[in-house]
Amino acid sequence: MAGCEMGSVPLVGAEWIAEAVSTLHGAYAHIHPYIAVALCMAGTAMNAVTVVVLTRPSMLSPVNALLCAVAVCDILVMSSVLIFVSHFMIIASMRCDVSDYDRVWAYFLFAHSQGTVILHAGSIWLTVLLAQIRVYTIKRATSGPANAVSARATGVIAIITLGIVAVVNIPNFLTFEIVEIDADLWLPCLLPVTENNLMESERMMSSLVNIIQNTTEIPNYGSIFHVRASEGDCGLLKVMNKKRMPRDHTTPMLVAVLSIFLLAELPQGILHVCNAIYSNETFYQKIYLPLGDLMDLLSLLNSAVNFIIYCAMSRKFRCVFLQLFFSCLPNNLYRRVFHILDEHFID
Repeated sequence: MAGCEMGSVPLVGAEWIAEAVSTLHGAYAHIHPYIAVALCMAGTAMNAVTVVVLTRPSMLSPVNALLCAVAVCDILVMSSVLIFVSHFMIIASMRCDVSDYDRVWAYFLFAHSQGTVILHAGSIWLTVLLAQIRVYTIKRATSGPANAVSARATGVIAIITLGIVAVVNIPNFLTFEIVEIDADLWLPCLLPVTENNLMESERMMSSLVNIIQNTTEIPNYGSIFHVRASEGDCGLLKVMNKKRMPRDHTTPMLVAVLSIFLLAELPQGILHVCNAIYSNETFYQKIYLPLGDLMDLLSLLNSAVNFIIYCAMSRKFRCVFLQLFFSCLPNNLYRRVFHILDEHFID
């Protein structure tokens, strides 16, 4: 029996899915750039605060070293996405200016597409390592030293991980190149208004949009990462149930981080698997591409929400955060804020 090539199986009987996805895309696509900008600004600020808090001497630990590395990756990704969305999806779409697509912006687009691949994949792997290291640390804590892996060693592991991800991305890097195209051939506002020109312009603009979506969509490297993260999550839960385990508040917080991570990344993993199975005409064009904005939204939410989890589930994080950013408040007001946070959040 002859084998099938990847992406060659037609998706039959899913017209209703394609129709629902198209309706959803039509309702959401026009507001996505503005939501993405707001999330990127808020997420970048919150992750910057996270880095400041986690790098305080009193917060140094193997787990916090990895959480800090994840926050740095998220800052770089969200900053790059903020520039991309603001320029290409908001500013450039509102005006007819060839300079919006000049060589400088082409180089930015190239760097953005490669950088977000490396940093987002690095963040995924660091999250997986976070679960594995925490499980190992807790197992050792029941019979040996409290920290099985030092904070410095964890930092080295994070750097090595990002280096490996960058090397693995080299083939992807080599598949892209910057080419120069005359703007008169595709920018609608520069063409005489004729039916043929409008149709050709629409075709070229559609191709350009597809290229931008394909090269700048926040990607992942497949479902294996999500499976590994799920295994780490289950490992944490098993270790938490052991009678000999000491009182611990870090593990529930990490389970929450991993749960949000899985909710955000698993749908993308499923889409990537389906994209490798089903044909371009029946799945990629009709389902995968229209869902791109929503998948990006999930990734941005995942990158932005960790600060809230840390504040909600770690009293030590809250204390250091308040001391750093609210110590200038009058004493009574400072104590009131601290008391309110302690009452409403998990210790």
